[in-house]
Amino acid sequence: MICSHGYIPRIVETEPTIKSTFRLGAFPKIQKTENWGTDIDKLVTYQYYTCCPPDVPLDNITINRHCTNSSSIFDANKNLEDGHLHDHSLMTCENENKPYLRQMENYGARESIVCCDFNIDDQSTLNNNITTNDDFLDVTECVPFRNEKYMPSWSGDIYGRIFPISCNNKDIYSDFQFPTLVENTNPYGIQYYECCKTAGSTKTLPFIHNSQFKLTVYPQIAISAIAVLSSLLLITALLIPLWLHIVGEHYESKNEKNTSTNSSTSHSSNMQISSSNGNNSRPTLTRNTSLGCSNSRRSLRLQGSISSNGNSRPTLTRNTSIGCSYRRSSLRLQGSVQLQPRFSGYNLYLVYLAIPDMILNIFLLGMYSSYVDQKYNPIFSGVITVDESNNPFSGAFVVACSTANLYLNCVISYEVLILVRNSFNATQCDPPSLWKVTLQSVLVYVFGILVFTIHYFIGYAQRFSFEKGHFERSISLNNLNFYWSLVVTYIFPVLFFSYVWITVWYRGYMPSATGRMKQLVWYFLRIFVVFYVIWLPGMCLLVVGAAKHYEYANLICIGYLFCGIQPIVSTCMAMTKSDIRQYTQNVITLSYLRKSRQSR
Repeated sequence: MICSHGYIPRIVETEPTIKSTFRLGAFPKIQKTENWGTDIDKLVTYQYYTCCPPDVPLDNITINRHCTNSSSIFDANKNLEDGHLHDHSLMTCENENKPYLRQMENYGARESIVCCDFNIDDQSTLNNNITTNDDFLDVTECVPFRNEKYMPSWSGDIYGRIFPISCNNKDIYSDFQFPTLVENTNPYGIQYYECCKTAGSTKTLPFIHNSQFKLTVYPQIAISAIAVLSSLLLITALLIPLWLHIVGEHYESKNEKNTSTNSSTSHSSNMQISSSNGNNSRPTLTRNTSLGCSNSRRSLRLQGSISSNGNSRPTLTRNTSIGCSYRRSSLRLQGSVQLQPRFSGYNLYLVYLAIPDMILNIFLLGMYSSYVDQKYNPIFSGVITVDESNNPFSGAFVVACSTANLYLNCVISYEVLILVRNSFNATQCDPPSLWKVTLQSVLVYVFGILVFTIHYFIGYAQRFSFEKGHFERSISLNNLNFYWSLVVTYIFPVLFFSYVWITVWYRGYMPSATGRMKQLVWYFLRIFVVFYVIWLPGMCLLVVGAAKHYEYANLICIGYLFCGIQPIVSTCMAMTKSDIRQYTQNVITLSYLRKSRQSR
């Protein structure tokens, strides 16, 4: 029971009770037990109440009902936007016992009226001039609502839906910011609380760690933690050989340049070493400075034999090689680099695929861990928390990460299609270069950021319209945000992904692939299975949960579990590729560090 401005709710005993269904969560056709979070639709008894000044005595007084049920004017927004207000003088009450029209206070632009049996005064709320007595708030210690919209303050978790205990009152209720639990006397497991001016002796925590809370939060924390570790392991295992590959190419190009310089220098030096031969002349080899040390001993032997003729005794002066020490040190540094095979561009795709998965699960891990740590911010909260903030960041972030993952899968599928088609036509086809893979991935990331920006600002406009009472516009913006993101983020890439793999199957490209190419194709075929068996069902659960928020909101929680399972399974499937398995083994066994120490 809620009353504004410090008034006290009183039950009207003369009015009959009403039984109505109270929906607690999803799956409305399932009813099992009487515990909160399992029985979905409960038959609840309601009683009429009225709001009285706090100085009205509790005993020896009969509480009567003076007004009818409220009625809302749903076209109030349109009239306000046109600059017109309703002419309440044209509105009448059909109840003869309650003929006086009275406007109720609402948040936003919605208008509500009641019909009462007496008129408060001539300057009532009909002229939008509310003349209520605010002095009652000075003597009021606690209020039974958590914000200026008079949303009731209660908490009771069900699977996938967490109701935090918080007070976010503003305006005339800005002093009521400290939640205080009240005695729980209901049979439904609902925990009521009030927002008070002063904090109690015991601090009230924002979350109640009951069984439903633990079932909602802890599995996601465990799965997201494993997903982050597995993605990080895969990224590290592939980035190290990529770095070695880049360093190896750098040294190789530098050595080729030094070799070519050494060749030209040795040729010119040999031309200078020709002795000025005479009868009694003694041939002397001048100091030979070489930029490289390839064939240095052979050149010395050759020079010695050429310079000795007649009775002359050849004399070899000091031969200095500038490149020898550098060459030996470079060999020690390169050690394992020269033995590394050429890094495949297809492996680099896996790195860029794992990055959005890891970022999304880091976000989920941090969000859910904050709930366990009793940290709650109504401005920045997850989708599973039920509050008035309705912050669009979480939904936009998930959509952006999904976009990056889906479109990268489409790019990989297209590259595999080109590979198997050229193999089928006996045409040589080089794998995509590292620069091409990086450019494609960066473009996909930029597109994901664009999707996030559009989704976020439309969601922000939708929330702003809702807070201002423009409910029709809020619903329109919500539908717009849902359908465009559904088409762009999910339907387009899924159709393209399906087209590629249907083409591969229908044209018989797979049997033509042989050897390492067939291993590569079958590896990405496993990604296809992971995509359709794990990733796509998870996204469907998220979409249905977002569309049917009040009935199937707990499907969002299940969909988040699939977001954590997908990178775990993808990492395990990646281990079926021999080179990736070897890279991962090198990271786990720290073989790169041992090779580096041995080469010193």
